[in-house]
Amino acid sequence: MLPARASRDEEQFYDWFTHDYRMAGGKTILEGFCNRRPETLSAEERRLAESLLKSYHSIYEVQAVREGEGLIIRDVFTDETMEIKEVSGSCPPGPIKRFRSLEARPPERP
Repeated sequence: MLPARASRDEEQFYDWFTHDYRMAGGKTILEGFCNRRPETLSAEERRLAESLLKSYHSIYEVQAVREGEGLIIRDVFTDETMEIKEVSGSCPPGPIKRFRSLEARPPERP
């Protein structure tokens, strides 16, 4: 069994390799998968794949936690604010975190 740090490093490597590393043809592994046989994906799988293709890593500040609903985060580079569905409540407000945003959208305004 790998030490906890090595396990996290391995997870981060696979995330980068799958989503960000460009193969010889210029596509990521995920882009190649989605383009090679799109007809084999269900509607839900296509929606998820499209969302994954739009995702990116950045550094975020957790601005608010809505218990049981999600987080409001701010990208420290673009100043964009996003609502993230994350119900575990594992990120208290304030700390800077690195995330891969996935299906983020601007927060709803009252």
